[in-house]
Amino acid sequence: MMAENSPDLIFTSLSHRAVDTILYVIYNVDFYDFSHGFRKGHSQHMALHELREQCRKKNINYIVDAYVRGLTLSD
Repeated sequence: MMAENSPDLIFTSLSHRAVDTILYVIYNVDFYDFSHGFRKGHSQHMALHELREQCRKKNINYIVDAYVRGLTLSD
């Protein structure tokens, strides 16, 4: 285990931040405004608020969520 202020830990932390920043700049433009997962400035609370507002504006009264398990596609 590394000490809290060890050079390796500091380098690792800085490396992760640098990679995070670079990837954010490259890929953030590919996301839609309504994409909220794991993005800076977006949260699950914002996603739920957006969903609620869109349902209200479009007079949507229900949402169906389904998970299909064991689905196999055969010829």
